[in-house]
Amino acid sequence: MIPKTMRGALSRLAIEGIIKRIRRGLYEIAENENDILFENNGELATSIANLQRYSEAMSTGSPVVISGSFFSLGQTWDQSDVDVAKQLIETGRCEIARRKVDRLYERSSQRLKNYQIWNDLIETLPELSEWLAMPPEQMAKRVGVAWELSVTVGRFIDLDKRLSTDSDSPHLRLDADVRLSLEDVNGSVGTLLREFPTGAAMDDRHREWNASQEAIEVARAIFINVEKTNLLIAEYLPLIARALKSDDLESVQGRKSAGWGVGTVKRIGLASIIAASTVTGGLVGGATGEVGAEITRQTQLSDKAAKLVLKSKDDLIEMSKDAPADIRNAVEDFIKRIENSKR
Repeated sequence: MIPKTMRGALSRLAIEGIIKRIRRGLYEIAENENDILFENNGELATSIANLQRYSEAMSTGSPVVISGSFFSLGQTWDQSDVDVAKQLIETGRCEIARRKVDRLYERSSQRLKNYQIWNDLIETLPELSEWLAMPPEQMAKRVGVAWELSVTVGRFIDLDKRLSTDSDSPHLRLDADVRLSLEDVNGSVGTLLREFPTGAAMDDRHREWNASQEAIEVARAIFINVEKTNLLIAEYLPLIARALKSDDLESVQGRKSAGWGVGTVKRIGLASIIAASTVTGGLVGGATGEVGAEITRQTQLSDKAAKLVLKSKDDLIEMSKDAPADIRNAVEDFIKRIENSKR
């Protein structure tokens, strides 16, 4: 018996005449459609592979991988990151940095907890402290997450500077001791992260991001639907949400944080198009690419991905406007296919 989650896709293929229903739960390829099916599947697989390669080649954001019926953020790391982590732990530098983070949290959490503008700082510090206490292998695997946490902390130095020049601002400025502690944490953790090859590479790539308020707004709109569709593992939602709050594109830290958030949402959008298209395109026997390889066993994920695509179709098209023509065309074509499959 065919699982309920697959029946909708098979029914659509039957309506399109690509397969025909013999009896309940049993289908065969329709007469004279065999060549068409494999030709179409070949074209679809090529387009999916192109989208996948484009996503993997992006300089900003984190890669997206499958975790059960959810997307997760993949971590890029290698043995050299593990070696660096071991050295930093053995020399006590991680412990020194962690104590600085904990001291900042102790000084600031009670004073700032009732001021929304500082909430993200208070939420970020315990996560950063946890990373600094991890064993080498775990620490190396989560360098990308730690990098974004560190950039978020750095943004609040820039925020306090802006508040100091605005005498009319209603927002609370940092006390001098908290400000000094924040600068100390930013310098210590930032220096540590750049010693990791992955951390240094992420920092360099995002430093060069061509900041655009329009791109941030598009990413924010898509991310709202990522949250609504329950598409991404929950632990990463606050990380992306904090990054997309960055609107100080004049500061280096603001640009880096926003660039990571926009890039990550763009990769989630592309992964969703791939995930939804591997079923709606008729690739029910197997698919191409990092995301597509497992999607036929994850139809629940495919359904959620299709919902995101339909809710965010205009923003996904806008998001891809700076991509090469073949990628733009593939995005628009797959969105149309997904729309047609849901009618």
